[in-house]
Formats: sequence, structure tokens, C-alpha cells
Amino acid sequence: MLKNLRGQPTSHDIAEMVGVSQPTVSKALRGCRTINEDTRRRVMEAAKALNYTVNRNAARLRSKRTNTIALVVICRPEDARSDINPFYLSLLGCVATAASDAGYDLLVSFQDETQDFYGQYEDGKQADGLLVIGSAENKRGWDYFGKLHEQGKAVICWGAPGDDLLCVTGDNRHGGAMATQHMIDHGRTAIAFVGPTDSSQRQFGDRHAGYMEAMRAAGLGPLPAQYVAAVTREEQGYLTTAAMLDSGLAFDGIFAACDLIGIGALRCLNDRGVKVPADVSLVGFDGIKATKHCTPAMTTIEQDFRKAGQLLVQRLLAVIDGESFTDEPVPCRMTVRQSSIPPIPRQ
Repeated sequence: MLKNLRGQPTSHDIAEMVGVSQPTVSKALRGCRTINEDTRRRVMEAAKALNYTVNRNAARLRSKRTNTIALVVICRPEDARSDINPFYLSLLGCVATAASDAGYDLLVSFQDETQDFYGQYEDGKQADGLLVIGSAENKRGWDYFGKLHEQGKAVICWGAPGDDLLCVTGDNRHGGAMATQHMIDHGRTAIAFVGPTDSSQRQFGDRHAGYMEAMRAAGLGPLPAQYVAAVTREEQGYLTTAAMLDSGLAFDGIFAACDLIGIGALRCLNDRGVKVPADVSLVGFDGIKATKHCTPAMTTIEQDFRKAGQLLVQRLLAVIDGESFTDEPVPCRMTVRQSSIPPIPRQ
């Protein structure tokens, strides 16, 4: 118990209570990954017990940092801000929570056109580092932020389409195999992958690779990947499914590269009178909330948004602090709903 605690508690008081150094306390409060979980827990408990509040202005003066993280959401030029993929909005919310937990403010910018691209937050003393998330279809945006990384800026992204940025990414390959195996386990043998698989859509390519692995492991012949380009992901799913039906392609399952493609595919199947899941099973990927409200509700591979937000912030802070970081994919799990399991026939 502290003997001479007077006035506003400090990080030195927390250090004395826990029995660690003051720099260790500072790192633990920032969520630094070099601090083990037990120490971080004890520091956080002591801070709560002392009713400790970080004096951010003093911290900024001491560290010569802004204690702010910038986050850019790359949008497609055709999209209104209200049309942004809800996956990225959920991820943004979890990044904001993780930044706050680490004692950082979050500065958010939505960008789409070349003249709007801006990432000089470090040089402008607006932020200590930059997170980038958003549409893989905006190649010019990713090229711009990739150049910032080449210049030595602290930039971390979520699932960039190329290899020129440091990334945190989901376990896409495993998720793709999980989705496909689920349909195989329920008797599907002609499963189609719907979505782009080219190198500019790396996360989709990894999901397709997982699909291929599961099909081959089951002794089934994978179908060629199906994709019709369109303005929105929903339209891509709708038009691709329509093309599959019109061509006479035989399929009894669809693994959609993302939930929005899956929503479009489901709408097309419903419009064409194809029964889901009796005739065709359907599984999406991402875990957006809209999948719960489809008819029928859609099975999806759900990524751990909370973990994704934490890893993005932790990796960026490691880069800012010049510390090492061990890559780990964001885990995913299957949320099973009516779109993928045919009803059991009545006896």
C-alpha cells in the first residue's frame, strides 16, 4: 500500500504499487506488446484502484508525440459514404476502441479520388502513425499509401491487395476451407466459388485457395471461379449467379468471397425461384450484421473484429516504438444459419 500518495496519482505511484518500473507502466498503459499480459493486467488494475487518468497533454510534451493515430478508409470513387462496406465500419469501431484503450486518440479520414489522397500525418505532426483500411478495388489509393511505407512512414493496413505494405489480415485461407468443408459435410459436391481471385484481391485469392484445398481433400473437382464485374459487390454476386444459372452450370453450393457478394447471390437465387438451401447452399465471408436479416439468414465466416482492431493498433504502436512484432492472423469462426443447411425431411 502506498504511504505518501498525495493529490493526483501518477504512473510512478502505479509502478510502486505493482513493483515494476515507471517505463513499464507507461508501456502497459499504451498496450505495448512487449509487456506480458499478467503485468499489463496488474498495471491496469492498479490504475483503476488509484483512479488514475492519463494526463495526455503532459504525456505529449514529455514524449514529443501527438498520442494520436490516423486512420484512412479507402473508398471507391463511385460510392457514397453511406454505401461503404459495413465490414469496414465495424472494423473502424473496434480500432477506435483499441486506440482508446492504449491511450490514443483516433483521427479518421474517408478518401477516394487521387486529389483527395493524404497521408502526411506524421510530417504534419497530426498523428504518430497511420492505419489504412478499405476497398481493394481502389488501386490508386493503395499505390499512394504503399509509397508512404516505402518512404519509412509508420503505416499499417488491413489486408492490402499487394505486398508493399505491412499488414494485419484475417485467416482467409482457413476460413475458405472451413466454409467449403461445411457444405461438403452437408452433402454438397458441386460448390462454386463466386468472386474475383486475381492478384489485386489478395484476401479473396486466399479464400479461394482454401476452397480449392477443401474440394481436393474431399476428392471433388473444384469448379472454375465465377465472377462478373459490376459496380457494387451485391451486383457482382447477383450478375454472377444469374450468369451461372443461364449457362446451365450445375452447382449445389455457393461460397461467396464476401458477404455482400453472397447477399447479391442470394437475391438472384430467390428471384429465379431456386430454393436456398434445399437446392443450393450458400456461405458468405466477413460476418457483417446484414447477413442475419437475409431470407433465409446467411451462414458466414465471421472474422474477430475486436481482435483485428487490437492487432492493428498494437502493430502500429510497435512500429512507432521501433519494437518487433510477431505476425498472427486474425481468427475466424463459422456462424451457421439457414442458408447452408437443408431442412431434415419429415418422417
